[in-house]
Amino acid sequence: MVFPPFYKTEGHGNGIKVATTRSLTSGAWTEEPDYKQQTKEAVEGAGIFKLIGQDKYILMYDVYMKGSYQFTETTDLKNFKVIDSEVKMNFHPRHGTIIPITRHELLRITDEWGKPTELGALPNNPVLPGFHADPEILYSHQTQKYYIYSTTDGQPGWGGWYFTVFSSTDL
Repeated sequence: MVFPPFYKTEGHGNGIKVATTRSLTSGAWTEEPDYKQQTKEAVEGAGIFKLIGQDKYILMYDVYMKGSYQFTETTDLKNFKVIDSEVKMNFHPRHGTIIPITRHELLRITDEWGKPTELGALPNNPVLPGFHADPEILYSHQTQKYYIYSTTDGQPGWGGWYFTVFSSTDL
């Protein structure tokens, strides 16, 4: 595993650079020579995150003299392409990051703080996690449980090729 922190340089050139190491405690870092920002404007506050389900990363940074962020995309953490036209923001943050959260965390956050109106309805399947189709429910007097048999779904072409079984005492 390689750890790639992105950071702002000062003094001997200003911008966002990356260094890599295989051990955070080794003291052995390799600094990439080039700057990663895709603007000549002054920048700081770099944050990077992986897109869920894709082999792509987003590097974002504060273009602080303009009061805006710039977003770039990469597949190799070396070459970055500006994707600002694909990002919409109706606020002006100063230094931030983006982290993935689970569905459970999203529900706890929106329960506590409310849901932005533009977010729309949160997809919800209160009975089964994941993607399932064609459920059949049976009750067993012997075990005193309900059993839900479903096909898988959410596959390419929406085809499923196996069944899953869930059990519950109260559905």
